[in-house]
Amino acid sequence: MSAARVSIYEFQPEMADEFMLIALTYLLVQFKALDGFQGFEIVHVSPTEAMSISRWHSLAHAQRADELGQQFVRERLAHLVTSTRSYVGEIGFRAPGKHRPASLAGALPSLSAAEA
Repeated sequence: MSAARVSIYEFQPEMADEFMLIALTYLLVQFKALDGFQGFEIVHVSPTEAMSISRWHSLAHAQRADELGQQFVRERLAHLVTSTRSYVGEIGFRAPGKHRPASLAGALPSLSAAEA
């Protein structure tokens, strides 16, 4: 089953751009090099907070990524980040995008335009 690592970072407002640059330049590269990597997003929650979400093939892969991510924060982001929280778990449900996988074609009801 797929898993995810979700981390919430707090920083001073003037540090947001530097945080993003370092995360995208270094952390994404390190995650892509790990086995089981499936995707990575960063969400700007507020001027002082961001959330990273990485998807992994298994819980073990996500746990390894969390170890690497926490080490990365200590070594590369400690001067920017005032607080960080990290969570790892199996993905319990994932809604498909525009196209439903064939395995779900008959399992979910279709929504009319009025219901959507």
